[in-house]
Amino acid sequence: MKKPLARFSNLSRVALESHFRTAMFQKESAYTAKAFLTWARDYLRYFLLPKHKFIGYSGPDNGVYGFPTNSKIALAGDWGTGTEEAAQVGERIQEFGADYTIHLGDVYYVGNTPEIDENFLGVSSDEGEFEPVRWPRGGIGSFSLNGNHEMYSNGNGYFDVLLPMLGQKASFFCLQNKYWKIVALDTGYYSTGLFASAKLPKPLMEWLDKEVFAKDTGQGIILLSHHQPWTAFDYEKGYPAAARQLWEFIHRPVLWFWGHEHKMILYDKFSVKGSIEAYGRCIGHGGMPINICYAPNAKKAPWQVYDMRSYPNSEGLHVGFNGHAELEFTERTLGVTYKDLNGKFLLSESWETTPYGILHGGINRQPIDLGLMTNFAPAMRVVK
Repeated sequence: MKKPLARFSNLSRVALESHFRTAMFQKESAYTAKAFLTWARDYLRYFLLPKHKFIGYSGPDNGVYGFPTNSKIALAGDWGTGTEEAAQVGERIQEFGADYTIHLGDVYYVGNTPEIDENFLGVSSDEGEFEPVRWPRGGIGSFSLNGNHEMYSNGNGYFDVLLPMLGQKASFFCLQNKYWKIVALDTGYYSTGLFASAKLPKPLMEWLDKEVFAKDTGQGIILLSHHQPWTAFDYEKGYPAAARQLWEFIHRPVLWFWGHEHKMILYDKFSVKGSIEAYGRCIGHGGMPINICYAPNAKKAPWQVYDMRSYPNSEGLHVGFNGHAELEFTERTLGVTYKDLNGKFLLSESWETTPYGILHGGINRQPIDLGLMTNFAPAMRVVK
């Protein structure tokens, strides 16, 4: 039996609550003195102790890796819950037969070692109450980004356990070939605490300058991160710091996939003041309960497709569908397909990059699942 989806319902983005749920749901310790003491101890460790040292690249491994011009990559965000829904998304990714699988971050509740073992690496915890869930591995390799929930345990489980198990050297990397450059960022390291900004750490910026963008070789650029630079939801906020930092290196529109918000929504080209332009794709619907109570606001950001279908479930929760994205590269062309946890096709998009890295393409209007909200009004540029 996997973890019930209800255990993750209405989870706020406050570290205090995540630590409380971690303690409360230990086997045979819910609402006991043991749970309270565990919660207090672990939260104080998070609050008082320094975060894990940020790890960069050294030696011959510079974090820039070649990938085949004809290849497949699967993406999912906010997957690390250990629920039956996360397991189903993992099965769909495995069926895709990706060369690379990339998780966009967040292992719940606080990304400590037992949770990473059980909710991501498929290793049973000492408690042994639930069947563990394993992130699907790519034929060539797998990666995982850093999210705010990993940093609720100061990043210790992420940097010391998860990354070594994947064979990943640091929380950021680049996959590139003759036609495409995929740049994975760490927006999680500075996403917690009183001054959370989700900005890019200094060693990462230096790496971008020296290893990734020292010379523009004309590829189409795809960004991956945990946090969103902007949002169309009134109850959410954007984290534009990284988008503004990247203006130092990038001066053409990019595709940008992110998680953090537990939903699937695709945006038209957009930017905030002083930042890069991007076609944003929020796919934070990998494993958490999906909130479908609110409609997006096009005045905040020009959204185009939003999945607000209601997911029938045995727990009686009013939630949306979980799912993932599949990227297929064929030299200059890129096809992206979005599927739900049942493997149902929702929509696709087609892109091509010119020899100068300019992207042409977008969402394929037909067919689009009739249960999705669409908003293909003329592109709006709202500067904040």
